[in-house]
Amino acid sequence: MENLPYFEVHTGRLVYQPGWPDVPPYEKGIDVRIGTDMVIHSFRRNADVVILVSGDTDYASAIQAVKDNGIVMEVALFGGGSEVLRKVADAVREIDAPFLEGCWR
Repeated sequence: MENLPYFEVHTGRLVYQPGWPDVPPYEKGIDVRIGTDMVIHSFRRNADVVILVSGDTDYASAIQAVKDNGIVMEVALFGGGSEVLRKVADAVREIDAPFLEGCWR
């Protein structure tokens, strides 16, 4: 994905807990990074539309900040998703089986 034009890949880090591999690791720091990137890019006017693929309500204030900068903010949700994000986003895209049909062979 890093080689796609106009596409960036940002990664967080995994924290391994005692008991690994029976206890799975968890991600750390990626939510704040994504929200920060959205707001920075909106201030820099690097996009006309930002699409967030997440149902995490922690992004609501970042979404509002992007919108306050005059950028259209869309949210793509799986399985119904968050009512909070539905209210704050300019548009909502449903990601379901019909949407994904034909995306791969």
